[in-house]
Amino acid sequence: MNKNTEEIIRAGNNLAIWHTLSPDDKVKIFPQIVHRIAVQNKEVKEVTLKI
Repeated sequence: MNKNTEEIIRAGNNLAIWHTLSPDDKVKIFPQIVHRIAVQNKEVKEVTLKI
């Protein structure tokens, strides 16, 4: 959890690592990497990362 945004995104590109995280860990990471989520008509249209 003590990684910067770029390190988290780089590690997140390895889906095997992502799948080893608990749901609580994933929730803790989201605010560190996600800047904005655009939703329209109950559908996610765009996710903007903090990079």
